[in-house]
Order: sequence, then C-alpha cells, then structure tokens
Amino acid sequence: MKNIPLNEAYRLINSSPVVLITSAYKNQKNVMTLNWLNIINSEPFIIGAAIAKDSYTSYLIEKTKEFGINVPDKKLLPQIKLCGNLSGREVDKFKKANLNIFEAEKIKAPLIKECSAFIECKVKKKLIFGDVNFFIAEAVSAKVNEKIFNKIYNIDKIKFVHHLGGGNFYFSSKK
Repeated sequence: MKNIPLNEAYRLINSSPVVLITSAYKNQKNVMTLNWLNIINSEPFIIGAAIAKDSYTSYLIEKTKEFGINVPDKKLLPQIKLCGNLSGREVDKFKKANLNIFEAEKIKAPLIKECSAFIECKVKKKLIFGDVNFFIAEAVSAKVNEKIFNKIYNIDKIKFVHHLGGGNFYFSSKK
C-alpha cells in the first residue's frame, strides 16, 4: 500500500461530470468550470456546489442566492478549460470562450446555448469549509436538449467531461 496526500484523495471518488456554473448580479455575469457538485436529495431536488470563497462566482451567488448549472459535452473542452483558468473579474469569459447565452426561466443568471442540459438553482444555505463556500441549492427548473435525452442520456450523442485533477480529463463512453 502507498499513502497519498489527502489533498489529492478526492481524485479517488470524484465522479460527477464537469459543469459550467453561471451567475449574475445587476449588469455583471460570469461562467466558471466546476467539478465539485453533489446531489444531496432527489425530492425536492437539492444540489451542493463547492466553490472557492474568493472567486467571482461566489461573490455573484452570494449577492443573488442563485446560479445556473450548464452540462457541457466533450466538444466544449476548450471552453471548459478556458472558463476554469480565467477570472471573470478580469475578462468576459462568455465572449472570450465564444459561448452564447439565453435567458433562464426562474433565475437571473444566463444559461449557455451550447450545453446539453440546464438546471436553475436557488440557494437555501451556505456552509463554509476552509477556503470553500458550499452552496446548498434547490433546483427550480430543469431543461434538456431533447435530441440527446429520453429519460436517460443517449451516450452516442453526448460525452460527459470528467476532471481527474491536475489538468487531466476523461469522457463518458459505452465501455
């Protein structure tokens, strides 16, 4: 047996797909890449999102108590990387990544047209762990691209992106 650093142990159980989190406050909007997303309950549908406290996204979510979850496909890997490596305080990541937005139904944060699925969330509680805000939110609306979704995802039409840490990714497949 080999010991590994505890700050790398998350890679052993990290399995949720990468998502793009959108947020907005007044005339400010942002998108960030997030892998630390958890389903907490199915009815009501409660989600937990772990986001760095000092991030622009945390700031915007704290102001509005809402955010959008956008599920990207493998085709968006360059945009996923870009949105994970730049700060929205310094650059309009939607513009820089060439991502088109549309208006959400029940939240003010925009949603991303190029993604396959969307969940609109309203924050119910915030917990703080070290340098991370853990937003516990209730889903208030969900939409999918009907070409790829019929009760479950058609794995021939979408390849979920998973982050292994250290800039490494893998994609869902039939195997």
